[in-house]
Amino acid sequence: MSESEQLALTSIELPLPKDSTPKAVPRQSNPAPLPYSNTENPPASAPSLVSEEKPKSYQQWTALSLWHELILHMDRLNQPILKGYLQEGKPESLSHERLIVSYDPEFDPLHIEKIKREIRILNQCLHSITGNRNLSVEINLAYNSPPAPDQMEKSREIPDVRNRLEKNPFVASVIREFEGRIVEIRG
Repeated sequence: MSESEQLALTSIELPLPKDSTPKAVPRQSNPAPLPYSNTENPPASAPSLVSEEKPKSYQQWTALSLWHELILHMDRLNQPILKGYLQEGKPESLSHERLIVSYDPEFDPLHIEKIKREIRILNQCLHSITGNRNLSVEINLAYNSPPAPDQMEKSREIPDVRNRLEKNPFVASVIREFEGRIVEIRG
């Protein structure tokens, strides 16, 4: 059935039989009582929607543990895409009521923009986790990643590693066969 046929079927009116007239439903004078009203305390068996524990002060958190808790809150808010983006961040510090989170410079800038657009939600989650209304998230674009291989300090062990490699029978046969030499040693 096509969409236009479905739409046509949903808009058909059926006539009522001539002898059927709408009848008023009598109102009950004493409706059945609810198990508990909004003004009463719920029974002990009723599930609690609000946590009874007092939130931890933000000083009791580490940047990493608070960041992980914030990411878990994204599940509760049904924000799987935002959660995925947050998982790429690296919490750098938690001080002066700011959770500073950095992202690799190669992380998609559109994803960073999505996170920044949702910063209000992130801050509200931080408030509910810690109870501190002044705590906020700050997003940075670069974290302290390891230096590139050409910027790394040359190890003193490199000459020793080079000698051991040149003495390796397999490496020696490849160097001899292809008239090669060891140019770079990594790792």
